[in-house]
Amino acid sequence: MKALREMTRAEIERAADKARKASSALIDEMIAAGRGTERPSQTALKDDDLSLRYLAAFQAERDIADECRRRMEFQGTLHRARQ
Repeated sequence: MKALREMTRAEIERAADKARKASSALIDEMIAAGRGTERPSQTALKDDDLSLRYLAAFQAERDIADECRRRMEFQGTLHRARQ
């Protein structure tokens, strides 16, 4: 995957959409596994496959959101900075 800082606005938006869908699917899996009321702090302490995939998806969404915030704060747009 291309580094977030190198992505165009369209690529960031596609990555954000993909991350949201993956996160939503994992939340559905958590609910189906009877873990729908589990707090993220509890999930972070576990090392089963579902917990690790959930935490990775959460981190991916967070990284994208951080990059979007950084671009808006420093550039006023989601377009990537010119080199």
